[in-house]
Amino acid sequence: MSTSKSKYWLLKAEPDSRIVKGKDVKFSVDDFEKVKTSPWEGVRNYEARNLMKEMKEGEQALFYHSNCKSPGIAAFAKVSKEAYPDYTAWDLSHPYFDPKSNQDDPKWFMVDLTFSARAANFVPLALLRLLADQPFSQPPKELSYLGEKGVQAIKTMDLVTRGRLSVQRVGEDAWEAIQFLAEKGGWDELDMNPKKKPPAKRKAKEKDSEDGSKAKREKKETKRKRKIEEEDGDEHDEAEFSNLSDEEKPSTSKQRREEKSKESTISFGTHAPEITRIIDVACGANHTILLLEVKQADETCREIWGCGDGRKGQLGSKYRQDGSKTSFTRLVLKLEAAGLGGYVFKLIAATWETTYITLEHEEKGDVVISLGSDDYGDLGVGGLRSAKREGKEMVHPQDFHIIRFDHLSASGARFDNMKVEAISSGQRHVVIQLRLPQPNSKSSRSHIFVGWGSSRHGQLGSSLKPVQPLPQLVHSPDADGIESYSAGLHHTIFLSNVGRLSALGSDRKNQLQVVDHFSSVPSRVQFVGCTWNGTYAIVQDDLGVSSVYSSGSNSHSQLGWMPTTNLDKRIGKVVFPYDSDTQKTVVQLACGSEHVLVLILQGHDCSSARQEVWGWGWNEHGNLGTGDTKDVPTPIKVWPPNTDDGLMKVEGIWAGCGSSWIAYRDAL
Repeated sequence: MSTSKSKYWLLKAEPDSRIVKGKDVKFSVDDFEKVKTSPWEGVRNYEARNLMKEMKEGEQALFYHSNCKSPGIAAFAKVSKEAYPDYTAWDLSHPYFDPKSNQDDPKWFMVDLTFSARAANFVPLALLRLLADQPFSQPPKELSYLGEKGVQAIKTMDLVTRGRLSVQRVGEDAWEAIQFLAEKGGWDELDMNPKKKPPAKRKAKEKDSEDGSKAKREKKETKRKRKIEEEDGDEHDEAEFSNLSDEEKPSTSKQRREEKSKESTISFGTHAPEITRIIDVACGANHTILLLEVKQADETCREIWGCGDGRKGQLGSKYRQDGSKTSFTRLVLKLEAAGLGGYVFKLIAATWETTYITLEHEEKGDVVISLGSDDYGDLGVGGLRSAKREGKEMVHPQDFHIIRFDHLSASGARFDNMKVEAISSGQRHVVIQLRLPQPNSKSSRSHIFVGWGSSRHGQLGSSLKPVQPLPQLVHSPDADGIESYSAGLHHTIFLSNVGRLSALGSDRKNQLQVVDHFSSVPSRVQFVGCTWNGTYAIVQDDLGVSSVYSSGSNSHSQLGWMPTTNLDKRIGKVVFPYDSDTQKTVVQLACGSEHVLVLILQGHDCSSARQEVWGWGWNEHGNLGTGDTKDVPTPIKVWPPNTDDGLMKVEGIWAGCGSSWIAYRDAL
């Protein structure tokens, strides 16, 4: 058994994206190899912290992929710096900020690890568990090189006996066994997920089914295909979507039987991709697009899939005649024909009937393209709408339009090699954050904001025109210090890296009151989002407790709190039923047209905390999954649907125009 004298360690990291307080905590073996040396920050478990304080410089460690599709040992590393205070604990903007820790009295510590080498053969947890279950410590013949000593050492590893601790000791014999496995491999033919034989009654039932009619068998197969995303035995272990809406989703047998179905897993039709990561979701009035990372052969690439209304070309010209899609279909865009060969998908966004895609290239600047309607200058190409009014013939050689920025001037900076950092869209306007290459001028900014579309209410800054069909500079306060921003119907909100809010646009419905209230209180606001006529902010108090504050229209109970008088309507704190439970904290916010979703963690240890999704507001389309269409005035839990689903890992939440989207994966 492992002892305190061990000079070997195992440390876990998450290779897949997971957003905590608006930041991605992903750290894969690719990331580790790239940076070479990294502080092991963010550990908030006392036992794991104490183990790191025992580590000595030069000691060796296993780098382990955790909380992912295939957990296991991916690389070898060395301790390059012994334990020192984890400064991220007193960083308000860090995902693992702890108000009880400070520089004078640090509570948490970390070490530095330096990358040594990748494991020649990735050693999966499933293999180690298989070996731990071997009777009499006899290795399978394919792994005879381990010997009984190696199998016995694996049986006593904390990884298979305790599992969840993020920092673990590794005994010397176990270290040698892992080295053998990583070097020699040889388990490709092993069944690492042996299934138990079904009981006799089940066999009899299956035989009866086989002897039944052909029609029954076909019906069973059809049902199986419809449920393929939900099957435990799916060989791709794809991430899944729960769509809490009665629009843009396929009809299932369960829906036909139960009119009040609360949620469904979405369909990718007959040619489903092998999804490795769901990067983003963007929703228009009646269309949805997904930015996916998918596996093809031995590598991954990015694809865009869409569903819903495509009549305005928002899903590409190929589907314009089809009208709409009830299952997701891959968008085929002829990039090479437009001189965009070698570009890959980077970001997505959508307004009412228009889609935006940002493309990136290893050696060139980013490109933004648009598809669909141009009713309010949405396409950003100068006004197809006005040309149509004049009776000019509209020619569409491609199914998308390239948005140009070369007419703009920003302190001499060039736009030909720009990088798009972020894109946010309201109902009819778009704002993008650009990073520009810097000329030899100290006065020029590295970041600027550019926008187009509807501008009548000042949501794009001061403008003499109600519609801006071409990109224009958006003069936001301290553009270089803006960390995130969000667009509503008639307003745009910016959040600085010190937690200060600023705004552009209309306050007719009190949607800017959150900004006015918190603009003078730095380092407290962690995230901001906009519905059409409201503003929502995650705010952390001095004790580290996160709350949601809102202001704006409450026509559909979307504020999450109820004003008591006509005067008491400017700003309020969203009241959750669990407010007395300090174990729960809000970490992510998603705003739809007039409803809101939040991701909540229950427990102080983020690596093992239970995830829940709560929502409130407009529910006319069943987008809050209540089983009816009544508006929801106070937050309710919408995910997981059952108490036994706590092991499902939420990878992202999104809210659209009468629809809600939750991406999840079964945690191992």
